[in-house]
Amino acid sequence: MRDTHFPLKRTDKKLTFGWQGITNAVLSDAGYAISGSLKRQACRRAIVSELLVAAREGRWLSYSRREEHYSVWPVYAVRGFTYTNVIAIVEELRQMNWIEEQRSRPGDLRWQSRMRAKPEMVQCLQLREGLIHVPVQLIILKDADGKIVRYQETRMTRRLRRDVEILNQAFSSVRIELPPEHFPADTWFDPTALQFSRVRGYRVFNGSWERGGRLYGPFWQSLAKAIRKKITINGAALDEPDFQHIHPRLLYALHGAKLASDAYFVRGFETERQSVKVAWQIVMNSSSRQSALSALVFKEGHTVAKANKILGAVEERHEPIRSSFYSGVGVRLQAIDSGLMMDVELAALADGIIALPIHDSFLVPAGRPASRLREHMENCLGRTLYRLSQ
Repeated sequence: MRDTHFPLKRTDKKLTFGWQGITNAVLSDAGYAISGSLKRQACRRAIVSELLVAAREGRWLSYSRREEHYSVWPVYAVRGFTYTNVIAIVEELRQMNWIEEQRSRPGDLRWQSRMRAKPEMVQCLQLREGLIHVPVQLIILKDADGKIVRYQETRMTRRLRRDVEILNQAFSSVRIELPPEHFPADTWFDPTALQFSRVRGYRVFNGSWERGGRLYGPFWQSLAKAIRKKITINGAALDEPDFQHIHPRLLYALHGAKLASDAYFVRGFETERQSVKVAWQIVMNSSSRQSALSALVFKEGHTVAKANKILGAVEERHEPIRSSFYSGVGVRLQAIDSGLMMDVELAALADGIIALPIHDSFLVPAGRPASRLREHMENCLGRTLYRLSQ
């Protein structure tokens, strides 16, 4: 029998209802009495599927016992992912002796309750490769504190959702594989790793539709660059074209200027390009120079004096756009680059090319598909830079 004990990780997996694959027949064969409405049955299958995924990752599955938590997304009610159903199903699982449970104290908003599958549950259901990830919500809006909020449905949100659906259908239509010899040595990847079924994505916006918007979810995004380039699409080896200096180029365009040469090559630190690149990212996402200085010291291990000199060199090198430094402009640039990535994806699909997005690069079959994708990237970037500069 397969070993069902997995090393326990610190972080909990949040209940998203985004995993499918466990059927009523599988549950019934394991001795689970199927009852309730069709929506409750769908909710039960989703929770059990996600418990198995969490078990495979060696994690607890956190969930909310607050009714208002389930009112944020109307789609929850439509699909049966309601407070009433969740609480009832957790109790069923507890009565089956299939889960361990730890409930948060009443009124404690810092921590959610959590549960995890017992080995008996995993053994009964036999961890299967058929589980797939299907995000419940394709467009997510968060507030300033990172909390998911409800938003008004508009023509724009419907368009954003439709575009993600198109991508997800494309990703699901091909065979995306990582040969076993390239599995990361110190992770839970193996031939039955459920994460390989996680090919569908969703976009996350932060505070407004003009901030953030990147696509998250597909498994290849969490792999190291050296490993993800070993992925194949329908057996074909991949190339990884990327946008060079994308955020500096976008910010220069917003200022009506054009970036000249390497954005991360600054006087006095010619041999420390990576450190300068980190400094740039900090400058774009910090709200003050002091916080940027502290972050650079922490991340790169520099002395305060050296970190201060690096920031000064970056400020001098990029004087034309210096007024945007320490303003948190990075999240706005993310919104622009995420829109650019979507433009490239859709243009490539119209050309018969399926490319797997990272954040500023793509995994695409080598040869002609990669060459054509680079053309689409150049064309879409050119249009974006022109629009920003007007």
